[in-house]
Amino acid sequence: MYANSLHRSIYKLYFFCLPLGHFLNLPFNDLIHAYIPDFSTVLALFGLIILSLFNKSVMYENRVGGLFKLYAIFVLYSILAALALSFYLRNPIESPFRAIIGDIVLFLLFVLTVYYNSIILTKYVSIKSLFPIMKFQAIILLLVGFLQLFSMKGFSFASIIYNSLSTIFSFRDLNWLSNVERGVTFFGPEPSSASLICYLTIPYVLVMIFTSKRKDRLTYIVLLTLFAYLFFQSDSSSAQISFIYVIFSAIILCILKSKNSLLRLCSFPKKVDSFPEIVDSSISQQEPPYHP
Repeated sequence: MYANSLHRSIYKLYFFCLPLGHFLNLPFNDLIHAYIPDFSTVLALFGLIILSLFNKSVMYENRVGGLFKLYAIFVLYSILAALALSFYLRNPIESPFRAIIGDIVLFLLFVLTVYYNSIILTKYVSIKSLFPIMKFQAIILLLVGFLQLFSMKGFSFASIIYNSLSTIFSFRDLNWLSNVERGVTFFGPEPSSASLICYLTIPYVLVMIFTSKRKDRLTYIVLLTLFAYLFFQSDSSSAQISFIYVIFSAIILCILKSKNSLLRLCSFPKKVDSFPEIVDSSISQQEPPYHP
């Protein structure tokens, strides 16, 4: 029981950190930035280590075997390509074998992260239990986004708070944000990295708008409106396109769902009307009971 609770706690912390980039300013951040894309990946690797210590049998279940095979083919192809280039290039600026190391490590981390999610989400954690975490993520991101926006606009109280938090959290330097003036970055290194939250946080907010009760729905509409304001204050086209794409995708899915519901509603009475006829015909075909 203790091990299961530990697995759930590590995963929920990992899930919380997914849209938060490198999140914390750690002493070895330079090493992390060189080989690991974000802080959540560190937690995923830590979670895999804990799984291997407490639940070894789970680790050997073949969940993403095809992905590991695909990764092996990718590594083999990269090595062969680097070998061919080493003979072809006379004086390369960088060794071909050194150039492929970054991609090999990055794709290995991707495969391990998918493997970790496949284990936890099928054995220990339900998707529904992650909803409160996603709501908390949305609130944290909005607070950080508006704090960055107010700091760039010259509000002194926001600048003081932002600079103080920058010593703990991995925020972009305020001088850089003010000089560039391209919009908020949240926990990312540049304004275009804000598009990353369109793959998790924004879809969650949209789902809750379509599925929540009227009282809760208003809360999520306000959250979406605030996110929209931050995105359209940005000069990053990739961030704005990602946000618009998610919104239009949600609208199309909602229209298709409504259309399918209407079709089912229209076809339902026909099925109900035909049911008594089937029952009556089946009864009429039965032989009369035998009375000696």
